[in-house]
Amino acid sequence: MLRRLIFGLLMSLSLVFVDSPTVRAQQPSASETEKSDKSTPVFPYFLLIIYSLLILTVVCMPSRKA
Repeated sequence: MLRRLIFGLLMSLSLVFVDSPTVRAQQPSASETEKSDKSTPVFPYFLLIIYSLLILTVVCMPSRKA
């Protein structure tokens, strides 16, 4: 059980790092840099990770039917 939970956690973290916007980011044009100087909001990504961990915990829990 613990091995499956750790594996799921590592897989989800690797997917987050591989699919993160910083990997696919392109250089912004001059008009985009003038429009916004704010950094990327972190809260939606944090919430996505928490929801993913919650779903993985529920799905990976074994049933206790004997």
